[in-house]
Amino acid sequence: MRSGPTSSVSPDPAVTVSELDLAGDAQLDELLAFASEHGTPRVTSAVAYRELMAEAAAWSAFVARSADGIRAAALPSIQAAIGLDQAQLNAFLVPGDQAAFDAVLEQVAAWASERSATHVTAHVSAPTDTAIDAWRAAGYEQVGERARVSRPVTSEDATMAEIDVEGVTFTTLAERPDLEDSADELWRIAHDDVPSALRFSSADVPPLRGELGDDPERAVAVLAIDGDDRVVGLALLIRAADRTIAGHRMTATAREWRGRGLANALKVATIRWAAARGVDKLQASNDSGNAPMQAVNARFGYEPEYRLVLMRRALA
Repeated sequence: MRSGPTSSVSPDPAVTVSELDLAGDAQLDELLAFASEHGTPRVTSAVAYRELMAEAAAWSAFVARSADGIRAAALPSIQAAIGLDQAQLNAFLVPGDQAAFDAVLEQVAAWASERSATHVTAHVSAPTDTAIDAWRAAGYEQVGERARVSRPVTSEDATMAEIDVEGVTFTTLAERPDLEDSADELWRIAHDDVPSALRFSSADVPPLRGELGDDPERAVAVLAIDGDDRVVGLALLIRAADRTIAGHRMTATAREWRGRGLANALKVATIRWAAARGVDKLQASNDSGNAPMQAVNARFGYEPEYRLVLMRRALA
């Protein structure tokens, strides 16, 4: 859901801020090209970005322009999977153009406030000290760090040795749809437990089925079940639009099963699934405080791509 395009004049009369008309792809592609020049956007095409935003409660795009072209750009969204009380943000600027950056961020703040968000959390990829200073000057404070990690997938991964864990068996939600309620319960508990500055809230998290969608070749939920047929482990993997890259959305274990190797076994299962379908690359994001998942990913050859800093601004 998104509103129609708007425009406003910034405090700098040479800069005009506008909300993009996203009826077509041209303006969004232009914004993403600018973002690629001045930062590290999550994707680089309008088609791919629209897929990222498919489940968003609301999203939009803003640019600040001068006679020289785009000077700053912002991509805000509200994601139920993180929390409806906060807007998520990626934004980019021409280094040194604080006036344009401030102007576009003020429009984002107004957009978020209109949707009852209480704060904006910015995801700043591979930031320089100068970039962090620009965010601070705009009223944001650093609240955490994450790291994007990845590993290539080879054909040999399809036959990677499975890991047995005593007392559990492994299946998928597609094979055992009767376990959906049990899987959904763990899905919500995991969001409450994840050590993240994003402050996930299980109250806002959509059902697991909503994350998976209807295409069994696009996403998989691997389940670990105990002797009572209760889901005690869960790993969700989702392929990107071109199907060559897949992202780990969540790897979770029930509290009483942590430390028994379930996360390792679930990770192997998702790697095997991806390899069997021709995926070339796997990606994950780990919070700096989530040492257990950092260790799991390191064990299976995931290497850092870039650092991501979380900056937050409270809204009046």
